[in-house]
Amino acid sequence: MLTQAQLSCRQADRQRHDLNKNDTKYWGVIHLTSLDLSKPPICLMYLPFLLVLWCTFDAFIWKNGRYSEVPPLELDSTDYEGSIIIIGAGPAGISAAYTLEYFGFRNYQILEAKEEIGGRVQEMDDFIDIPLDLGAEWIHTHPRILQDMILFNDTVTEETIVYRPERYRQVLGDRVKVPLPLRWLFYREWKFKSTTWKSYLNDYMHTYVQDRVQLNTPVTTIDYTGAKIQVTTAAGDTLEADKVILAVPPTMLKNGRIEYVPDLPTAKTTEIDKVVPYEGFKIWFEFDEQFYKDYTILDSYRIYFDGVFEKPTGRNVLTMLSAGGAETSDLIKLSDEELFEFHMNELDTIFRGKASEHYIQHRVQNWSKEPFIEESWEAGYTPPFHQGTILQPVDDKIYFAGAYLNEPHFASVHGAILSGRQVAQKVLLDAT
Repeated sequence: MLTQAQLSCRQADRQRHDLNKNDTKYWGVIHLTSLDLSKPPICLMYLPFLLVLWCTFDAFIWKNGRYSEVPPLELDSTDYEGSIIIIGAGPAGISAAYTLEYFGFRNYQILEAKEEIGGRVQEMDDFIDIPLDLGAEWIHTHPRILQDMILFNDTVTEETIVYRPERYRQVLGDRVKVPLPLRWLFYREWKFKSTTWKSYLNDYMHTYVQDRVQLNTPVTTIDYTGAKIQVTTAAGDTLEADKVILAVPPTMLKNGRIEYVPDLPTAKTTEIDKVVPYEGFKIWFEFDEQFYKDYTILDSYRIYFDGVFEKPTGRNVLTMLSAGGAETSDLIKLSDEELFEFHMNELDTIFRGKASEHYIQHRVQNWSKEPFIEESWEAGYTPPFHQGTILQPVDDKIYFAGAYLNEPHFASVHGAILSGRQVAQKVLLDAT
């Protein structure tokens, strides 16, 4: 039988043992010294199974999945006899008009402030031998959505590519390193092969509504006090309509460029203010040699990427995308030439003078300075964000559309297109 002293000693030993169990070093030693090296680790035993699982995931989920279905149409036709003005001829505005056309409604017009349609969906076809997207260029879902968004009997013929860069570099201060492969294991997007988002918008939607678009017509005032909405343009013209669809960037809703009579409800402006538009720009550099990788990461907001990755051209184009962040906020204040010089110096530092050695030409698109746009894209919103509050019309007269109002496809071109479709249907449904 153990004495009280022996019991006390054993209890003390047990306490020390319990403390050691929680000590990382203790468990590290026990683990290493107790390994049975005659048996392979469990992770290696299951490696073949994991590889098969990954290949299955890659083939079926990425190539055929990651796709939110396009919502079905909510009506077949309309007998609405009112009038509609759409303000903004970007993807959302053009899509709204395209949807109205599909339902046989033609008493509408589109007022666009700029000299061409598209908003941030633009292209340049005079830089190299194929057109390049000046603004949005990624297809942030499976490309079959391009056909699913078509309402008439058109067949989309645009070819797309799987955008999955294989060669990465990350710049940390004055050091260039390769990021961990796992960081990019699940990354995949799609892009147009030899066309652009602008050509898609032109070929399949704008062609149906082009005779209803009035360019170079900025709107200054929307007065909805009476039975009819009075829309005043910068030229002093006043147009009347029963309904208005506002399909302009959130920055244009925030900066007071359009006056509302009376003011928009506080609940609505509060939610609009929660949308976070990113400042930003893009720069394209053509070189006579590809000395850069597919993707060079500077930080969360600034990247260099191969601008013609997998595209049918023999030219070498490196694209700089800067959107959001403190450094972008400073850089957008520079002139186009200053932006070019800053980034050429940066590239020479990263690639040891090769940028200047192989330079041919460049192009700058500063979206933050672009009139009637003044932003690159909507990065998100400040929670809690009540999207439904913005989607509800003001006095059943003023409706809102845009990529920031399509939750499943937030801040994407197809999100803007689907938002325009949704709002156009809501206008017709509310009027019946």
